[in-house]
Amino acid sequence: MEYSVVEFTDGVNLVPTIWLTADHRKCHWPLIENKMIYSKMVSSQVMPRPNDPSWGIYSVKKVLCKTNTYQEGIYKLKKAEKYSEVESSASDADPKAKRAKRQLRAKKILFDDLSDSDSNNSVTSNPKYDDIENTTINSLKNQSTFEDQTQHNVHEDSTASAEFPQFPVDKIVETMNFATKSMTTKDQTEIIKQKSSEKVFTAKEVYKMLSKINSEMIQVREEIAEVKEHIVMQQNASSNVCLNGTELVGSSNITAFDTDLPYLTDIQLKATENKLNEPAYLTLLVNDIKRLGGTDYEDVVTNALAYVISNQLACQYSWKGKGSKSSFSNDFKQFNKAILILVRFTKADLTNKMYGEIVAKWLVQAPQRFKREEAKKEKARRILQLNEDVGDQN
Repeated sequence: MEYSVVEFTDGVNLVPTIWLTADHRKCHWPLIENKMIYSKMVSSQVMPRPNDPSWGIYSVKKVLCKTNTYQEGIYKLKKAEKYSEVESSASDADPKAKRAKRQLRAKKILFDDLSDSDSNNSVTSNPKYDDIENTTINSLKNQSTFEDQTQHNVHEDSTASAEFPQFPVDKIVETMNFATKSMTTKDQTEIIKQKSSEKVFTAKEVYKMLSKINSEMIQVREEIAEVKEHIVMQQNASSNVCLNGTELVGSSNITAFDTDLPYLTDIQLKATENKLNEPAYLTLLVNDIKRLGGTDYEDVVTNALAYVISNQLACQYSWKGKGSKSSFSNDFKQFNKAILILVRFTKADLTNKMYGEIVAKWLVQAPQRFKREEAKKEKARRILQLNEDVGDQN
């Protein structure tokens, strides 16, 4: 598994060598914004997909170095980023910048030695720079050790854009790279304290925080559902009081629900729906269908539906109003409320979803019931006609 530190037109990054073209002038790149997913794709060396729209191809200025492991590639990537940042920002007119540039040039020689060595990662001395002071070499080694400790968190905090990732500048490390030999111990201590006081959130920590927020949101939803359930139970209790005859409103003028049942037309059913807005009329309907009974709560629902609505009329509706049929759940809310009040006498935990499934099934089967009903009527008519013919012959 081989990795390459590549310099693009707008930055430096680590990519699997298999993402590069044969001439190393272009590089395949996944068009993703999630830095965790990108890091996993690089470390696992996902094969590029040239014909996939989720992959792009970008020009390469040059390949800085190659490594055999992902960890070594990350280390060299951070060093390459710092060289690029310093060289592009340093001004030749600034004496301090010149000194920093000379120091970075010496440091770059050490980095080149690391790139040429496949067997070990140790920094060897270069004969061209034997006159470099020992204090400078030790300072560079100490900086390299400090960068080793911080490279992982800094790399994970890099963000990716839709075209190409933009790399944030680490202000503290940049300040250390520009420090001169004359920097005092007190100045170095202040920089280290400033660096340690900053909080760096890794991707794992961010994921934990998001998970905690999601858990709290789920808990809030559950509490809201409990409040809604409590409200429904209070409404049912009020309906029970109404059915017990303690709160009948305007019922003195109403003696019966209706005698013309089941309804055969949509006009009749909608007229009844409007009447059910009056609590007393709603109570009469509940008391009327209460006498029908049933072996279980499903029987109670279907018996109430069949008592009020004919099979011929039921063929015109579906629960949610699919196709050319009308929506039974939206057009007859008061009628459904009356049945729910009745059923919850025996099954208090009946939900609207459970009730809707029962009604939907009953409406779907309405055409078959209507056909059987018509067949029975036709059979009875033929028997009656046959009996009349026999009577005439006698």
